[in-house]
Amino acid sequence: MIEFGISHYNLEQMVRFSKLLGKSIDEFIIGSIKVHLCEWSYDKDIFINGRGLNIGESDIDLIINLSEEDVDDLWEFTDYHDESMYDVIQGMIDNTLHFLELNWNGHFNEEDTLLSDKEKVKELVKTHGGEEGKCWNNNFSWVKKLG
Repeated sequence: MIEFGISHYNLEQMVRFSKLLGKSIDEFIIGSIKVHLCEWSYDKDIFINGRGLNIGESDIDLIINLSEEDVDDLWEFTDYHDESMYDVIQGMIDNTLHFLELNWNGHFNEEDTLLSDKEKVKELVKTHGGEEGKCWNNNFSWVKKLG
């Protein structure tokens, strides 16, 4: 079990997107972690040269169960970025929530603001397919079933 922190706002967003995507909070957290570890396995500098890990304030401590392999990968990730496990998980979840919020608020396509939540899930699946979206699709594959 690994402990990490999260802000009240991010917890509210995590509950919101967990419901929209049809999974538990634990599944959402594990998916978020695995997407980041997957992307990092292809490009070790992805979270240095480009989007970083936004590590903010945390108001609430949560605990998550991860496989031994994922824990080992997370330790390697934290060592590489010289951040604590607590901060890394918080940053990964924040990145996932930020990504989803950009998709929901029409940042990528103004017309998306007119779509229902179910239609936005379909668009998310459609636009993040292929090689570029393989980390998302492999670790949030359950979203495809909703779309």
